[in-house]
Amino acid sequence: MFFFPPDAERLIRRGSTIAKSFNAPLHVITVENSREDEDYLENQQNHEEWQRLSDEYNADFTIEPANGRKVAEVIVDVAKEREITQIVIGKSARSKWQELTKGAIATEILKRIDFVDVHIVSVQRELPPSFGDYQKGVRAYLTKDNETYTLHLGNCPEGCIEGIFFKDMHTDFESGLFKTFHGKEIVIGRVINGTVREKIFPKE
Repeated sequence: MFFFPPDAERLIRRGSTIAKSFNAPLHVITVENSREDEDYLENQQNHEEWQRLSDEYNADFTIEPANGRKVAEVIVDVAKEREITQIVIGKSARSKWQELTKGAIATEILKRIDFVDVHIVSVQRELPPSFGDYQKGVRAYLTKDNETYTLHLGNCPEGCIEGIFFKDMHTDFESGLFKTFHGKEIVIGRVINGTVREKIFPKE
């Protein structure tokens, strides 16, 4: 079973190995928060890829709504319901302060359920280091004007393209990277002063 971050294949491989060693079924779980959660859009865009990976590893893929529960609560509820004893999660992306004040997910799980093993795998939630220094991604939109795209951080204008904006830490301007999906393909455009000046989508 997985609490599912973007580094999907690494976690699913680990879970597959553990499941085979126990001769047990493999369950892949992602916890879906409300639309106000900053990761909601990216998770929605990744569901299709997660389903493909689950099929490849003969796993059952489930999207579990949080419905106001903490992530750890959802994981524990599913583990009890399905009699799961081995849980694989991605290493928490919380800061040390957040872990002290809110608690690490693994710790919360172990407090809520007995007779389980929790396996923690390091994952990457942000853009890879090769992209440079960028702030945590926020929901953003692009509107097209001829061959350029304009960045919007408020409401989605008519005909907008939804995605995640990673602002460059070294500027006060709206410059950085815009990440979205075109079908199953991840597309990243470089934003300079609120504008993407090159065509970021492949030809149909």
